[in-house]
Amino acid sequence: LMSQKGDIKASLNLGRIFYDGQRGLEHDYGLAKKYFFLVASRYWKRDGTLVDNVKPGTDKIAAKAAGFIGRMYLRGEGLPQTFERAKVWFERGTKLNDAQSQYGMGLILLNGLGVKENVKRASELFQLAAAADYAPAQVEIGRLYLDQGEAEDLRVASNFFELAARYGNIEAHYYLAEMIYNGVGREKACNMALGYYKNVAEKAEPLVSSWADANDAYDAGDYEVAFLEYLMAAEQGYERAQNNVAYMLDMAKSEKKSSWLGKSQTEGTLLNNPSLALIHWTRSSKQANIDSLVKMGDYYFYGIGTKADVSKAVQCYTGASEYSQSAQALFNLGWMHENGIGLEQDFHLAKRFYDQALEVNEEAYLPVTLSLLKLRIRSAWNTITHGEVHSIQDEPSKSKDWSLAEWIANFMKDDQYYDDEALYGDYMDDDTLDVGDDDYLDAGGVVESILIVGITFSLVLLLWYRQRMQQAYAQAEEARRQGQ
Repeated sequence: LMSQKGDIKASLNLGRIFYDGQRGLEHDYGLAKKYFFLVASRYWKRDGTLVDNVKPGTDKIAAKAAGFIGRMYLRGEGLPQTFERAKVWFERGTKLNDAQSQYGMGLILLNGLGVKENVKRASELFQLAAAADYAPAQVEIGRLYLDQGEAEDLRVASNFFELAARYGNIEAHYYLAEMIYNGVGREKACNMALGYYKNVAEKAEPLVSSWADANDAYDAGDYEVAFLEYLMAAEQGYERAQNNVAYMLDMAKSEKKSSWLGKSQTEGTLLNNPSLALIHWTRSSKQANIDSLVKMGDYYFYGIGTKADVSKAVQCYTGASEYSQSAQALFNLGWMHENGIGLEQDFHLAKRFYDQALEVNEEAYLPVTLSLLKLRIRSAWNTITHGEVHSIQDEPSKSKDWSLAEWIANFMKDDQYYDDEALYGDYMDDDTLDVGDDDYLDAGGVVESILIVGITFSLVLLLWYRQRMQQAYAQAEEARRQGQ
């Protein structure tokens, strides 16, 4: 719906969802191609020149779309494999400092794909992409340094591999394992090398025989058999199995708390063991699963499977927010600062964490917006009543002075229809926009608006109820501690 109304960021996200096959959807390169070209058409004309009156921020989003289009041409995914066309799109994205485009252009120059080989320029592009924290480029530049063989080059290569390994890049894990095992540029350490080799093996292909059986049992609805099979794999150190074991136990706990559904079916079964869930969340988090680390914090905060310990919850959330920028962890830290639970009550810091959560994950827009609305009301009341809590201090921002012509141009641009084929018809084949039934993207008008308002109101009530329950729990816990 947002994409149809002209939100190019939503169009880019839709393209990525269909390209990667996210959220349970299969890969659909046709739809991905359609949305990427749609975004590109809002910045470039058919001849590659810029459109008139480009809205601020469009360049960065269009650059990302150009990177994906170049990638699809380079790999032949939904588009004919054409190195020449891939080069055109990578060059467009590179001019706008898109990391994926820089990396793709570097691959073309490094391997001489349709152009003369140019290792020096390729290395420069890899460096630029690596500086933007793009893991594949960090691996590629690490390989180039590794080939040099000098002591300083090996050290630099190891640093780049470690940077890429933070994002679970399988190639980075492999190169680190090889360097550590053979003592190349690193001190030889078999245990550490084993850990990296294990990560590579698990990511490449499940080597435990019970994994496939567990998946089949879960799909068939035989959860206890699936749980036992996952547990066997988890005991062998398989991180995904550890995560699945903890997830199944966590889901069973959630179902048991749903009193309005009647007597829980999980009571007295294998799945009624919150302490075991915490153990496997912990094991999974030690293998760099950030979501598991956040769940650990939840268990310590609420005292699930262990004694409640807010300080340990803060440590978990802080670790998840600093290491991999978990939006959920950042949101939780913001809530704790807002309410003074486990952290000093500070509305300004709370706002900072909420803002960071939205920067990390745009899907947090609704909960963050509602939380910020409530926070600003509390902060304003605190300021009026001269409360002791540090209120929000907005930093002054320089506003752009728009001319009358710019205001009119941007207003008219917002009203343009975003399926204008004339703007991007030359980018695609005739079948690009054939996405099936027109009802698939039907806006629905009034019905959707009513649903959005209803959902927003429901979420406000749920947030209010959640806050009341958590505050009551914290007060009861404090009273219990004082009574001991």
